[in-house]
Amino acid sequence: LFKDKLLKNFSDDIVLVILYGSTVKSRPRKDSDVDLLIVTSNDPRKIAKFAGNIWIETFEKTGEVIEPFFISLWEFEHLKEYGFLQSVLKEGEVLYKLSLKDVLRKEVEGYLSLAEYYLSHAKEDFKRGDYRVAADIGYNSLELTLRAMIRWAGKSLPSTHGGIIQVFAKEYVASGKLSRDIASKFNLCLMIRSRARYEPYAAITREDVKTIIETSEEILAWARKQLAQ
Repeated sequence: LFKDKLLKNFSDDIVLVILYGSTVKSRPRKDSDVDLLIVTSNDPRKIAKFAGNIWIETFEKTGEVIEPFFISLWEFEHLKEYGFLQSVLKEGEVLYKLSLKDVLRKEVEGYLSLAEYYLSHAKEDFKRGDYRVAADIGYNSLELTLRAMIRWAGKSLPSTHGGIIQVFAKEYVASGKLSRDIASKFNLCLMIRSRARYEPYAAITREDVKTIIETSEEILAWARKQLAQ
């Protein structure tokens, strides 16, 4: 009842529902909770807030105490190979799963939307002359786009900034899908960003930030075209 009601109201936002814990291990007690992992492509707090009403309705009609654990798609992808989530994926029972193609598009669109958000703020900081902050969040926009396209290619995300550049370059530059001219700027942008973030007396110039912003804009526009094909 809980799962069905949740999907009825949030069909566009639920990516994965997994039953886990004592219920799926066939060792439930009478007072055992029904543990559900729910992966969402929207703000988990928004869905969890609404789910409170479904929780009450389910308890009144069935006597079941549902213990939902909500997590965003992006956090899930980042942590699924570790600890709790790894255990749930290994031992749990999938009750609902969106198609891989649809999940991937939601994940990538989320990354690109966040990239656009950071890019717009980088431009504002650039106009104000706050080059250190503009360089930092401008590169964040660039890296989010690289992350998006690595996932679009079906690859796992590396854990380091340099690793992200390498995997992206191998997938898109070495294959000729993207010009070497723009890709050659990635490491320079990373160096500028690192100095802006970690070196107290680094002189971050207008040209430094312009390089990052223009590269971010170009790669973001390219990524949007790839998704539209």
